[in-house]
Amino acid sequence: MKISLFLSLSLLVACANPVEKAVNKVKYSAWESIGFEKRDLFKREVSNVKEEQEDTQEAFKDALEQLKEVYAFDGGNLEREQKKLSARYDDAASEAKDVHERIEKVDQVAGIFSMNGKKRLKKLKPVICAGEVLTS
Repeated sequence: MKISLFLSLSLLVACANPVEKAVNKVKYSAWESIGFEKRDLFKREVSNVKEEQEDTQEAFKDALEQLKEVYAFDGGNLEREQKKLSARYDDAASEAKDVHERIEKVDQVAGIFSMNGKKRLKKLKPVICAGEVLTS
């Protein structure tokens, strides 16, 4: 009985991966046919996960505060140090986010320049003269 159950589960797991790949392929093809790229869908999923994570974090903080009220708990020195470190971390995370946004803007501008450069190169016609390539 246990062996047949194990074999059935093994077969189910083995078939699940190809089926999941096929389903994802159809799903992404459908989204792309109406104008959504995979990267846009990925960004949306990451954003949703981030929001869920923030909601969970907030719920946990609320539960912790309620627990402290019930037990009249004062965190003492350890909690004060944790709050200081948390504030420093939040400041650093904010700065990192600002830097990341600036880098993205630079990448966007670089991409525009790169596209313009490629277009210009296509317009130039190379002229071969005495073994050297000259552009007109």
